[in-house]
Amino acid sequence: MTPACPACRSANTINCGPLPPFRPGVFGGEQLDAAIAPGDLVHCPRCDLRFRYPALSDEALTRLYENLPDTVWHSDEPRPYWQQARNLLDQFAASDRVLDVGCFTGDFMAWLPASWKKLGIEPSRNAAERAAASGVEMIGHSVAEFDVSRSDAGAITVFDVIEHVTQPVEFLQKLKSALASDGCLILLTGATDTWPFRLLGRHYWYSSLPEHVSFYSVAWFEWVAAQLGMKVVHASYLSSEKREFRAWLTQGVQIAAYAIVRRLREAGWPEGLIRCLPVIRCACPWTVVPWWKQAHDHLFVVLK
Repeated sequence: MTPACPACRSANTINCGPLPPFRPGVFGGEQLDAAIAPGDLVHCPRCDLRFRYPALSDEALTRLYENLPDTVWHSDEPRPYWQQARNLLDQFAASDRVLDVGCFTGDFMAWLPASWKKLGIEPSRNAAERAAASGVEMIGHSVAEFDVSRSDAGAITVFDVIEHVTQPVEFLQKLKSALASDGCLILLTGATDTWPFRLLGRHYWYSSLPEHVSFYSVAWFEWVAAQLGMKVVHASYLSSEKREFRAWLTQGVQIAAYAIVRRLREAGWPEGLIRCLPVIRCACPWTVVPWWKQAHDHLFVVLK
């Protein structure tokens, strides 16, 4: 039997098969003492959520994030999507009081104008200290435990965070309660309705990271917005990294070869025959999926 959907609670979910193996003992780019099983990818046709099963709980994930060093997701240069995020803030925020969930060392907050009121939530202790030192008012350790009365944010930004959440509806409900009147949620995450996800499915690199446990589409955000009494007022697709054609092409060919080899093996093709096939045979010895960080596979969505 497949598990019930953690978002809509539907029991009619579909097991899509095993997810790619993780890089051994790695979580958030750091070595772990214990291994985590990759699990399977499960799809809920009712709300269009895809999720890892089994997965660690939000509490267990938070404990792992607490001890991550402040270098894992730190950025010395503005990320390519920050300007688009600023444009969305200018268009939809109810005020210049902004809460960044998963702010890490506060890089995005520091990039925003100094006149803005900057709030943060961050589980990594070292990263939270750096964010506070840069001028971010840290109002919580995690979304589950922070006091919403301290927020009253005109906008809440959630960049590359909601894919780390096993109970996304409850997560967004808590954030909605922290918004000022006419405030907005601005989220960035991987998008399952982009063509790389659709083409490669459960073999996609984005699913190979143990910290990624939930995977979303515009359809899911429209579904959850209706549950929350909100609306999707903006949705656009992008690459979360600066795109360079050579890297995009090289990485795309590598991950396609990896996915084809895995599918042929699952279909029962003899290993000797697969190793004779041109181009894709190079992927036969690969034990983990190649990353395609240049792909156009992310989504900006604004809920209001």
